[in-house]
Amino acid sequence: MKSIQQIKRIFYIPAVLWMLLIFFFSAMPEDISSEQSDYVSIRLQKIILAALSGNEEEARTEWEEWSEETPHISVRKAAHVIEYTALCILLYLGFAGEAHAGWRAALITVLYAISDEIHQLFVPGRAGLIVDVLIDSIGAGLGLLLIFIFGRMIRNAKKRLICQLLDNGP
Repeated sequence: MKSIQQIKRIFYIPAVLWMLLIFFFSAMPEDISSEQSDYVSIRLQKIILAALSGNEEEARTEWEEWSEETPHISVRKAAHVIEYTALCILLYLGFAGEAHAGWRAALITVLYAISDEIHQLFVPGRAGLIVDVLIDSIGAGLGLLLIFIFGRMIRNAKKRLICQLLDNGP
């Protein structure tokens, strides 16, 4: 029969996998990373233009007035916020039910953001930027806010799942 500690460790697996995914994307050289961001930016532009039912010509002109870097930077920074919001929440899933779980999840998220920027110092064409740590920290803060809003639901769901796993055995 599984012990409660063995079952609790399962809840850390998504966070560790997410950290590996972040590491993988951070290890990509700048040219590959930019190519992916550009693809997403262009797709977003096409989606937004298609969604506009009003004056499409005016909307197209607005997009053209934007500098070429604006959508690229927006997508990259939004991705930072989203990925670190998700990391904070995934870490919380492991800590849920323990003392200061949300704060611990947010702290580890920020520390991981710092280590990720240090890692990028060694990737060709990439740079470790303090501003990216700040943006990642905004993601951790957003994750913490969502944890405080939905924390009780997450804790209760985790308890129910642990009880089910203990009752059903291996």
